[in-house]
Amino acid sequence: MAILMPRAGGCYLSRFEVIKRVTAAFAFAETTEEDARRHVLEWMNQLMFVASDGRAAADDDFLAQLERHQDDARFVHFGDDLGGEGTLLSMLVIPDQPLMIEHAMQLPQEAVDALVARCAAALDYVVAGAGGAEDEVRPDASYPGPYAAAA
Repeated sequence: MAILMPRAGGCYLSRFEVIKRVTAAFAFAETTEEDARRHVLEWMNQLMFVASDGRAAADDDFLAQLERHQDDARFVHFGDDLGGEGTLLSMLVIPDQPLMIEHAMQLPQEAVDALVARCAAALDYVVAGAGGAEDEVRPDASYPGPYAAAA
């Protein structure tokens, strides 16, 4: 799994801009809302469970934002060569949130990393946790978000 975020000082792109740029950058791109809302609801439930269990306080603003955007969430599936050895990635797009990219475990990591890097470049985003000058903690990224709760 990879997480893409705006560069320091940047802002989140709209869902429509993300889809437009990914479509332009890859030979194959398909958008679907199937299961996207379910993913958002699962994260909301996990965050509420963590808060109710007393292990951490839920961020009410974050939960409200997820609730507000749950119907706007989309999956974008993208890649280049979708033949027998092709690599297809799936990215969850929730407005004003980091982008989460998932892939099948059997895919070669080098191919996955190359597509993730191209996607990040097309969006002018950075890969969170990849190291380097762009990988820094910013106020908008201080809350671990649904990705930490899903781990």
